[in-house]
Amino acid sequence: MSSVNNKQPRIAFLPLKGWIVVNTFRLFYWLPINLARKLGIFFNRLSYRFSSKKRLIMNTNLQFAFPNLSTSERTELIEQSNRQSGQLLAEFALAWFGSKQQILQQINHVSNQALIEEGLKDSSPVILVTPHLGNWEFFVQWAQINYPMFGLYSASRLPQLDELLFHARSKFGCMPFSAEPKGVLNLLRNIKKGGLMVILPDQAPQKGSGVYAPFYGQPAYTMTLLHKLLKKSGATLLFADCVRRDDQQGFDISVEKPSFDASEADVTLFNGGLNQQIEKMVNRNPSQYVWDYKRYKHQENGIGLYRKS
Repeated sequence: MSSVNNKQPRIAFLPLKGWIVVNTFRLFYWLPINLARKLGIFFNRLSYRFSSKKRLIMNTNLQFAFPNLSTSERTELIEQSNRQSGQLLAEFALAWFGSKQQILQQINHVSNQALIEEGLKDSSPVILVTPHLGNWEFFVQWAQINYPMFGLYSASRLPQLDELLFHARSKFGCMPFSAEPKGVLNLLRNIKKGGLMVILPDQAPQKGSGVYAPFYGQPAYTMTLLHKLLKKSGATLLFADCVRRDDQQGFDISVEKPSFDASEADVTLFNGGLNQQIEKMVNRNPSQYVWDYKRYKHQENGIGLYRKS
């Protein structure tokens, strides 16, 4: 499927920075994977050590998620998380630059893939939700290799990185649409004909594009787009993750049905169920979740939860 017409032109912004970022990923792709992972872990540990902002974000998020952990237990989880997320630099490089064979070699096992096949019967659409857990870029690549796929595309401010991401997320047949009103409308027109869409719903949307719903007991501004897409497309909702194996032999993909009522008409109740299911997925592999993101940066009362006391 051609996706060129869906891409929005970008104005050049910090061209040198974009060149450095893209070529860093290219370098990591050409390095032996084990060496690249070790370097990524080293750089991520340095980032945590010298960034008081990152330390504050991770500690705040984990205090909300696991309030019963002792200080030493939380420190250990942060160490494990930094080790896991440090490997993403090497893995993203492989997912973006790698061949179909290289990518599929990283997928060790897929559980409940039949749920996807069942949902796609009779040219019906399926929306697969995956959080920022494990390696979502490998999951997107696996999905577009195996199924006719659509996606929403948010352009990067760095033109070189923007070009790399767009090419990577469409090179195996995915048709990306701009994450703007016109792009969403075109996506709906296409997905109604059948196919698969992957969406990551666990980052704070722009103001006016979400509602507050609990995430680990704390109000989190959560997108309303997923609920709208389901209602207007009639798609089957499924959840999936792609988690790193303990033996470092690639990833295991697991697909599951929603544990809440996906036909819920009230978007706030729907998003409450959505966040609860993401919690359950994270709890199975807490060290592989992205804890250094400001998930609670928008609060109704305007309180900044990530400010230094």
